Amino acid sequence: MDSYLYISSIALILTTISFIMEIKYPFIDDLTNINILGMLFFRYMHLLVGIYLITFLCFFDARGSDGIIYLLAVIIVEFFRHLCGCCILSYYELLMYNNLNYPTNYHPTTVSLCRNHDRVILNGMRVVVSITFFYILFKNKMSLIYKLLVGAIFSYLFLIRKKQPIKKYTDIKLTLSS
Repeated sequence: MDSYLYISSIALILTTISFIMEIKYPFIDDLTNINILGMLFFRYMHLLVGIYLITFLCFFDARGSDGIIYLLAVIIVEFFRHLCGCCILSYYELLMYNNLNYPTNYHPTTVSLCRNHDRVILNGMRVVVSITFFYILFKNKMSLIYKLLVGAIFSYLFLIRKKQPIKKYTDIKLTLSS
C-alpha cells in the first residue's frame, strides 16, 4: 500500500477517535456551538501533518526527493509557528470553537487524544522531529553549503526560537471565508 495512504488512514482513524473522545469527555461546555465539519477538517489536517513529520523514516527514503520535501515541510511548519506564535492549524481549529480564548500553545487535537499528557506528547514529538530532521539532512545528497544553510534555518526556527513571536497571532488577520 502507498505510504501516503497509510499516513492518511492513521490520521483518519485518530481524528475519529479524538472526536469520539471529545464528545464523551468535552473540554468545552457547549459542543453545540462549534463548527463540527471545520473542526474535523483542521483536526485531520493537523494529525496528517503531525503523523507525516514523526513517522517519516518508517515510510520514506531520507536520501531522495522525499527527504527534501520533509525538510521543506518542517521549515514551513516552523516558519508559520515562529511568525504567528502558535501552530496555524491549532489556531484555525480553535476558530471552529468560536474564538475561545485559549493560550497560543493550546492544541485541541492533542488534548482530545491525550488529555493531561498533551505536553509530554508534544515535547516528545519535537524531539523526534528534530532528530529526524538532522538525520535526513545528514543523509541527503545536498552540497555542504546547503546543508549548513538549511540546518541553520531549522536551528533558529525550531531550537533557538524566541518565546515572543514576530507578531502575535491575534494581530495577524486569519479569517475563513464563510
